[in-house]
Amino acid sequence: MEESKMSIEKMNLSHLALVVTSSAEQPRQDDARGKVRICNIGFGVASILIATLIVVGVSGCSEKVPEGFVGSGTLEAKEVTLSAETSGTVLKLTRDEGETVSKGDTLCLLDVEKLRLKKNEVEAGMNELTANKAAFEEEAVQAEVNLNNVQKRYDRIGGLFKKGSATQQQFDDALTALTIAKSRLKLAKAKLEALDAQKHKIASSIELLDARIADGAITSPIDAVVEERYTEVGEFARVGMPIYKLVDTSRFWLRVYISGRELGSVAIGDTVTVKVDSVSRSLIGVISSVSSEAEFTPKNVQTRDSRAELVYAAKVRLLKGGKTLKIGMPAEVYIR
Repeated sequence: MEESKMSIEKMNLSHLALVVTSSAEQPRQDDARGKVRICNIGFGVASILIATLIVVGVSGCSEKVPEGFVGSGTLEAKEVTLSAETSGTVLKLTRDEGETVSKGDTLCLLDVEKLRLKKNEVEAGMNELTANKAAFEEEAVQAEVNLNNVQKRYDRIGGLFKKGSATQQQFDDALTALTIAKSRLKLAKAKLEALDAQKHKIASSIELLDARIADGAITSPIDAVVEERYTEVGEFARVGMPIYKLVDTSRFWLRVYISGRELGSVAIGDTVTVKVDSVSRSLIGVISSVSSEAEFTPKNVQTRDSRAELVYAAKVRLLKGGKTLKIGMPAEVYIR
C-alpha cells in the first residue's frame, strides 16, 4: 500500500510539474512586464517540483534496513543419498517421495539369491576343510608319538655307542630315524597351519558374502523425509546406483554474511529470530559458528552495507525444523 501511494504521489507531482511548466511557457501577450514575472515564477516552481521529485525518487529507491537485521540466506539441511552397495534386481520399495522414514527402516530390497547360493558353496568347502583338519591333527599326534619313541632309541644307542657296545652303523641308523621323525612332525604341523589359513580365508569369504547379502536390504541411517526416489521395482541396481535421497527436516540451517563493522553485534551461541518466506511464524535459531577469517562478499548475497567488500560467514542453526520448510527457501536473520 505504501509503495502504491508513493507511486501515485510521484505521478501527481510529475503531472503538476508538467502543467506548471507548460503554463510558464505561455506568457500574456498584452503585458511585457507580466510576461517576465510569470516566466520567472513558473520556472522557479518547476525547479522546486523537479527537485522534490528527485528526492522522493531517491527515497523510494533506497530500502530501509529493518531493525536488528543481521543477514539473509537460503535454508540448507542434511541430505543423504542411499545407493546400492551390492548388485541385484529391485524387489521392493517401501517409501514414496514425501513420506517420512525412521532410522533403521528398510526402504529397498534387492535380489541376492545368487549370493546366498554362493555362500552355501563356500560353506560346503569350509565343512570339507573341517573334516580334513581332524585327519591332519591325528597325523600330527602320531608323528609326535613316533618322534618320542625314535628319540628314546637314539638316546639309548648313543649311550651304548660311547661305551663301545654299539656299532657306528647302529648309531647312524638311529640318527637317520630321528631326523625323519622330526621332519614328519614338522610336515604335519605345516599342513595344519596351511589348513587353518585356508579356513580363515574361507571364513572371511563367508563374512563378505554375509555383508553383501545384508546390503541387499537398504535401510535409512536417519529420521528423514524422502526427497527423491530414483528407481522402480524390477530395475537392476548396480553398485553405486542411487536409490533414494533423504532430507533430515529436523535440522535446518542457513549461512549469512556479516560485515566487519557489524561483527561485534553477534557471537557464537546468540539466539536469533529467523523469518522464512512463505512461513507465517518466526523461527528461533542460534549462531553455531562464525568464520575467523574475512572473505569477499559472494555475488549472490546482499549485506546491510553494499559497500562492504569483506564479510564474515556465520552459520545459523534452527532449533526446530518442520515439514513446511524446504531446502533453498529464502530466510532473514534478526537479532532478538
